[in-house]
Amino acid sequence: KVPRVYVGSTQSFENNWVVMRYAELVLLLAEAENELNGPTPLAISCVNAIRQRARTSTPTSLDPESGLVDGTYPPDVTAEQSASKDMFRNYIKKEVICEFAYEGVLYFDFVRWHELEERLVWSRDAYNKANSNVRQWPGDHVYFWPIPTTQINATNMILTQNEGY
Repeated sequence: KVPRVYVGSTQSFENNWVVMRYAELVLLLAEAENELNGPTPLAISCVNAIRQRARTSTPTSLDPESGLVDGTYPPDVTAEQSASKDMFRNYIKKEVICEFAYEGVLYFDFVRWHELEERLVWSRDAYNKANSNVRQWPGDHVYFWPIPTTQINATNMILTQNEGY
């Protein structure tokens, strides 16, 4: 049983868990569309929809007294900026990182992009007692889940375990 976070006179929030935000779904659609068909109008409009929401909900005016939303940041991605699949992939990655910064969900994006090693800080001396708080890169096996032993056994050992497990 999940402990109650808040119990008011009419509300109990013990079942309210964020599984996926709408912005994550839209950016996943843009990423999938770009990987399948390149920077199509659908993929570009998905990124621009998230940027449009950011422009209308976040004050970006340089005048702190105005309190007005000036709508200048972030600008829409144009067709010229998304001329290739690789170029637009970088725009999507930047948008995902900006949208989900400090939410604790980027780890799996880095795994999916196969960029975990370069995005996180690792040290070769992680297991040195003097550097016990520094992480060491465990190896490329982190990009794959282990195959359950029951599945390997069910195939009469035709399947083999992923390397590193």
